[in-house]
Amino acid sequence: MKFQPVAEKKRSIILDTDIGPDCDDAGALAVLWRLQARYGFDVPAVINCTSNPYGCGTIRAINRYYGHGGVAVGMYEKEGFLADSSRYSPGVCEAFGEEPGGEDSLEVYRRVLTAAEDDSVILVTIGPLTTAARLLREERELFAAKIHAVVSMAARYPSGREYNVYCQAEDGSYFFNNLPEGCPCVFSDFDIGWKIFTGFTPEDEEEYGNTPVFLAYKLHTDGRLVNSSYDLTAVHFAVTGETDGMYGLTEALRCEIDTEGNNVFTPDPKGGCYCMTKLKSDEELAAYYNALLREKP
Repeated sequence: MKFQPVAEKKRSIILDTDIGPDCDDAGALAVLWRLQARYGFDVPAVINCTSNPYGCGTIRAINRYYGHGGVAVGMYEKEGFLADSSRYSPGVCEAFGEEPGGEDSLEVYRRVLTAAEDDSVILVTIGPLTTAARLLREERELFAAKIHAVVSMAARYPSGREYNVYCQAEDGSYFFNNLPEGCPCVFSDFDIGWKIFTGFTPEDEEEYGNTPVFLAYKLHTDGRLVNSSYDLTAVHFAVTGETDGMYGLTEALRCEIDTEGNNVFTPDPKGGCYCMTKLKSDEELAAYYNALLREKP
């Protein structure tokens, strides 16, 4: 079965993000909340898959700005993984009074998935697979029962090597090679969002300068305010899928990823993987995302 988005059947979304190394994660979280306001789905948790505690504070600042300050925030339990890689997370935490740190990611996953109905959660990963692979290793039955599908910003189509996979290649290889049968996985590969440039303009600072997403883009880009939109595309597709005519899907594929993070997609009618395809121009997609980034709660 191909992927069924929230727009077709209401499910909850858990976002697993490496917020910090790139500001498009902040943009993706903004897109998630604006689409949530339109479609009314639940977001029970946002997971920080890095060891940077300021990433958790940035997630809370953005959640709070959009009126969802009570959402659970988890983080990677091991020290040293991308712990000081952010150019904007400490500044966002300081500006919006957020303390660093979050709960252990596996404990958050266990709690929210146990409370969820079967087949009721879409997992969106927009970073390395550290926390998602831990969930799959240690709670496979829970994962299989509760998670309807995965949408992941990862890999290169039809083959190649992409950061979110090779950064922690053992976890990336394990996760994508061991997804439960019947759990479709949609890839927004590197080339989908690479040339979709979104963000803000200097003129926007008067109106948006006191918002955490604007500050994340400003600090990360040294004031240029524009960035590629890798992660925004995955969040968008999880919600609307093919229903709004912006993206399509390839035929069914089999995805194989080695322990060095190299991936190969092969056509397979029984495969559970699909890759997104663009049905609109990069400029049209950018305009759509820029409008969402400017929507205030």
